[in-house]
Amino acid sequence: MSYIIPAIPIINKWNKVNKSIYPNTNCTSIVLFNSKLDSTLGIPRITKFIRDLTYLNIRSLEVLVGILLGDAYLKLGANNNNVRIAFKQSIINFPFMWTVFTELSHFCSSIPRFDRVYLKSTGKTYGQLIL
Repeated sequence: MSYIIPAIPIINKWNKVNKSIYPNTNCTSIVLFNSKLDSTLGIPRITKFIRDLTYLNIRSLEVLVGILLGDAYLKLGANNNNVRIAFKQSIINFPFMWTVFTELSHFCSSIPRFDRVYLKSTGKTYGQLIL
């Protein structure tokens, strides 16, 4: 037995999407499943509905698991509801950091920022990138 799911609730949710972020278009292009998603830099915060529709493709998942096994860590937000991924690298590793950023740019709210860190053990100040 097959069931037909009514599309009206979904259409009503789409009507709540901010039109200035996603303008009306006649585009009918097909997006391949598991293709790389575009960057969302410069776009205001998206609604919960759009966020729920966004998926983590296989390539992004591989990169994410790889950096979590290496240098990245998970950090709770201020309200303890959201988890963010923090990732730090020395300025020497900029090409690696930029590669990770471009792979995960759809899920990033800003570009990597530069910071200085002082190490007491060496008595020197080093540059680092934080994503």
